[in-house]
Amino acid sequence: MWVALARMDGAGLCNCGIVDLGGRVIVFDTMLTTQASLDLLLAAQTLTGQSVTTVINSHWHRDHVQGNFVFPTEADVMATLSTRTDMITNTPVETETHQKNVNQTLADAEAALTAAADPAEREEKAIFVKVLRILAEDAPGLRVRLPNVVFEDHLVLHGTQRRAVVQAMGGGHSASDSILWLPDDGIAFVADLLFNRVQPPLNCDGSVDEWLSIVDQLEALEPPLQTIIPGHGDVGSRELFGMFRDYVAMVRAFAADRAVDEPDMPAEYTTWHWTNMFQINIDFLRKDP
Repeated sequence: MWVALARMDGAGLCNCGIVDLGGRVIVFDTMLTTQASLDLLLAAQTLTGQSVTTVINSHWHRDHVQGNFVFPTEADVMATLSTRTDMITNTPVETETHQKNVNQTLADAEAALTAAADPAEREEKAIFVKVLRILAEDAPGLRVRLPNVVFEDHLVLHGTQRRAVVQAMGGGHSASDSILWLPDDGIAFVADLLFNRVQPPLNCDGSVDEWLSIVDQLEALEPPLQTIIPGHGDVGSRELFGMFRDYVAMVRAFAADRAVDEPDMPAEYTTWHWTNMFQINIDFLRKDP
């Protein structure tokens, strides 16, 4: 099995997985841009020496599903019924909106970069501009491909070498989040249910309380997880559970203290990626604690 780690200055955006079960090749999530998705497909074919037979969509957010259309038409695309429903409702609209607006978004980002004076702020904005330039070039060719196989709770996929469990976990980060669990290997691809030194967006369409409960469930899986591939950031281990809980507790504490509208970020989180999410998360939790 292999992990396709998305670079923070690239336009793949989400981490993906390639798993050879033996006679069956799974790709978990499909990245955001056409070129990144094609690179993922080529890697899967080259590393396994086989065609991709199964694509898993962890949840409906575009950075995890936009690349579905580059995979072979004979490959099944699997997701929960809820995820497929959300993709029917949201993905075509979001894709069209992105195609219409990305050039203006890029122009605004370039102007913000020019105006930025703080070195750390300039570095983050420069990365954003680089990504947006790739997205703008990529946008005209984007297509939407929906899952053709749906499930409610879980699927067990067997190959000649190993088995994999596709498990629906509930609505934490999104309305419906699924993982790819390899119980015999102690490995799970958990998508955006966990992040590694990347500030998670708590303001999505799931529930923060349910998200915390799901993290508890992940920690309690038997056999225990040893290697965890988050949706964003480097491969981690069991410390990711505590890191997520600590982050949520920290942001909730700032949200509850309304004496300061825009508090200073604790030093330990200033080195994490997506630092803009700190204030966004505080503002969100003040409205929806």
